Amino acid sequence: KLTNFSRALMLKEGEAEVPCAGHSDPSGATRSLALRDADAYTAPEMVQGTHVGPSADVFSFGGVALFVLTAEDPPAVPATATARAAVLAEADLAPLGSLAAAWPMAGACLAEEPPRRPDLLAVHRDLQPAAA
Repeated sequence: KLTNFSRALMLKEGEAEVPCAGHSDPSGATRSLALRDADAYTAPEMVQGTHVGPSADVFSFGGVALFVLTAEDPPAVPATATARAAVLAEADLAPLGSLAAAWPMAGACLAEEPPRRPDLLAVHRDLQPAAA
C-alpha cells in the first residue's frame, strides 16, 4: 500500500504516475493513468467566470487528491455539490489503508462555495497524518 502522497507524480501531459516501488506491486512497475476530464479539476467559480482566488487552487488540489486516492476523476463541474458529496460518501475507504485519513480533506477541498473550502495551511496540517 502507498503510504506517502509524494509517491504520486503529476506530469505535464495530464497523467498521474504512481510508482509502486514494491509497496503495491512487487514488480516495482509504474502505472500511468490519463486524466480524462479537466473540468473535474476546475473550480466552479472559474467555470462560471466569477472571481477566482486561492480557494480555486484548493478545489483543484481536492480533485487531484481524489484522483490519487481512487484513480477516478471527480464529478465534473458543473456537477452539483450533491453529486460530489454522494461520490465522497459512497466510497469504500478500506483499500486506502492509512491514506483514508486524507479522504475528509479531499472532500472539504471540493466544496462548492469557496469560503467553505479549507485554506492551504489547514490542508497541509490535516494531511500530515496520511503522509506519515
